[in-house]
Amino acid sequence: MRASVHEIPIDKVSFQKTRESFTRETVYAVSWSTRMRGMLARPRIYWHTRQLLISPCRALHTIGMRYAIDAAFIDRYGQVIAVVRDMPPFRIAVGPSGTYAVLERPSEKEQWIQVGDILKGDMNEALSTL
Repeated sequence: MRASVHEIPIDKVSFQKTRESFTRETVYAVSWSTRMRGMLARPRIYWHTRQLLISPCRALHTIGMRYAIDAAFIDRYGQVIAVVRDMPPFRIAVGPSGTYAVLERPSEKEQWIQVGDILKGDMNEALSTL
């Protein structure tokens, strides 16, 4: 059953990689309106330590954005199946077949998740129940 809440904030998410783990606060966008607004709903500084999970979602846009974003397309089981880095404003990206959710953050130079990474923790559980 899908939550009727506009945003389901915030929990910690770790990304298991071969040699590293990353943890960042995640805001969940599950209603139609919050999925459409995405990161536009808050200023860039808000996202400095957070990321946005949009679910269900197979595509994203940066129309109206004032900064570039990084995006990861995720399947229903929490595996990253595609990553777009430094996507400029006023663009559209469509995930590959099997995309169930998109994880977004402001574009940053630091290393982020990569194709094949698996999400662990509450986010993986959230993906399976949304």
